[in-house]
Amino acid sequence: MSKALLSVKPLPVWIDIPPKNTDAVVNETVELECKGRGDPTPSITWQKNDLNIDFSQNPRYYQKNTGSLQISTSQKSDSGKYTCVATNSAGSKRANATLRVLIKTVITTPLPSQIQAIKGIDKLLPCAVTKDPNIAVKWHWTKDGSAVDVSRMKLQNDGTLRIITVQENDAGTYTCRVQSVAGNATTTGTLSVQETPLAPSTPVVSDIQTASIRLSWYPPGYDGNSPIISYNVYAKKGSNSWVLHSDNINPSDRMSILVRNLAPHTQYQFHVRAVNRVGVGAPSGASGVIRTLIAAPSEAPQNVNGVPTSADSILVQWQIPLQKPTMVLCGVSK
Repeated sequence: MSKALLSVKPLPVWIDIPPKNTDAVVNETVELECKGRGDPTPSITWQKNDLNIDFSQNPRYYQKNTGSLQISTSQKSDSGKYTCVATNSAGSKRANATLRVLIKTVITTPLPSQIQAIKGIDKLLPCAVTKDPNIAVKWHWTKDGSAVDVSRMKLQNDGTLRIITVQENDAGTYTCRVQSVAGNATTTGTLSVQETPLAPSTPVVSDIQTASIRLSWYPPGYDGNSPIISYNVYAKKGSNSWVLHSDNINPSDRMSILVRNLAPHTQYQFHVRAVNRVGVGAPSGASGVIRTLIAAPSEAPQNVNGVPTSADSILVQWQIPLQKPTMVLCGVSK
């Protein structure tokens, strides 16, 4: 019987599952997978930036039984080139991958839940972020679930949305979505449009006195989406122009105030405007024309003297007191 010597050679090493280029966020757990094949089964070692990793000096680094490298609580300093080395008696194979540990993308100026804008004025909706300097981010703005109207709204470089010349139909729910390889973020707020209030009801004049009247009116039907904070009363004397007579009048459901410091025996008209945080609203209709009552003279006659004209009569003479322009003398009281 003949005999032969059988020589068994080891199989070459292959890396079936090489590590992949990976982006991770600071404080995340990262796993770089690596699986080798050969006979005998190859051992797996890891290098970072071409230097062997000393696991005893890097407690956050751990090599799993499968050969994969796990990094817990990843830090920016963990970024670099990682090499998986598979080795057996037939040789070795190497596979490289790049790990980038990035600062998480976060919105630093979230929208308030309730946003107020003033009609006719530009409004800025902020959506600034902090991010890793090595990455780009994309901003996507929607209103009530649909893309914003780019013909009237402009996206600024920092993600802020500028609504140009706000109109009533700009009211709605706005959402800013930020997308990046280091995380996504969202912020949402509901915008209401405010404007000056409509006109109150035409005021009614009552209780006319020499220097005062009572003025009553009802609040406007629409406050401009901002509470009424006060009223202004305007007066027109005769054919003169309208002037502000009283301001900062506290609001109530039905306004009724005493308007003082009027001139006696003078024609007046009145109108009212409501005020909110946006400004002074439209004027009401003008009240009917009224005339304040005549006032008693404020001064006595001057240079009074008497001259006898007979045994039973005397002539009394005097000068009319200096009159104010609004004073009308109707007679003399004996």
